Amino acid sequence: MKPYRVIVAEDNRVLQDVIRFNLARAGFEVRTAVEGAQALRLLEEQPADVIVTDCQMPGMSGLELCAAIRSHAIYSNLPILFCSAKGLEIEPETLEKLRLPEVLCKPFSPRSLVEKVQALAESRSESAPSTVTELVH
Repeated sequence: MKPYRVIVAEDNRVLQDVIRFNLARAGFEVRTAVEGAQALRLLEEQPADVIVTDCQMPGMSGLELCAAIRSHAIYSNLPILFCSAKGLEIEPETLEKLRLPEVLCKPFSPRSLVEKVQALAESRSESAPSTVTELVH
């Protein structure tokens, strides 16, 4: 079975490296971006099974990234794990509108991160094709 593909959008390079390292060690294929627009480009180049995104980033924020993903029919049900130091400050209505069932608050344990990404990836594989080619064919 192919590894699940994850895109991590995080502007803090140290935290980005920690997330990438732990997910890769758990068997995920990980690509990284430092802001939302870059993450969208990565998603368009090669679809992912899960997006992990920070809230506050330069350029396109995590919330803007989530809104852009939800606006595309192909990606509208893509699981997103929203990570933020300000997670509790985000309005519940915003989280509901963007279909972000939970926020992983920083700081978080690497084990918790891996478990949540694994659960999201598995739920995606049970309910929808994971690549655009699978959608087309």
